[in-house]
Amino acid sequence: MLMLVIRFAVVTAVVQISRYVKRFYVRRFANNVNRRMKETLYGSLVKKSRASLREEGEGNIMTKAILDVDDCVEGMRKFTTEIFDTGVALTAYLCMLLWYDWRLTILCMLTAEKMKKVIQKAGAAYKEQSGRLSTATLDRAENAMTYRVFGLEKKRQAVYEENLTSYEKAAVKANIWNAAMPPIYRIISMAGVFFILY
Repeated sequence: MLMLVIRFAVVTAVVQISRYVKRFYVRRFANNVNRRMKETLYGSLVKKSRASLREEGEGNIMTKAILDVDDCVEGMRKFTTEIFDTGVALTAYLCMLLWYDWRLTILCMLTAEKMKKVIQKAGAAYKEQSGRLSTATLDRAENAMTYRVFGLEKKRQAVYEENLTSYEKAAVKANIWNAAMPPIYRIISMAGVFFILY
């Protein structure tokens, strides 16, 4: 038992040290990208003529440029951070579980993969219905007068209600899967305590 605790502490220390090193270098990377992008941007602004700058509006150009650069750098930093954190943590956790009981780990991974497909399918259906509803809403707003003139308003209303109902059903299914999974994961993980104690 002592060896298991020591291994767990070592794995945790490796993960935390890796995260520290990663955070330092990712922030340096983001700051360097930010500096280079702004240098390039300001260089191109300096070379522009006054007439073109006044036409576009100097303040608007500077504000958009600075915000766009900051948003781009922040997106790159967050993406790199999440990939690294998730990768290191999951790899360490997976190695520890495989060492502890490889059969149970493989069974859990296969079950999680099956559950992921169900959740992704529900999410894809929700997005598809959301797109259809948006199209129907835009069509209804743009062509409302035409439908009214030709007496098709009630028919289009019925079609819109069908789209709305389909969207609501897809949203409920997607939300049920997303909301139901964390409690199920907790129940499964807590049930594992009995096997550990045994």
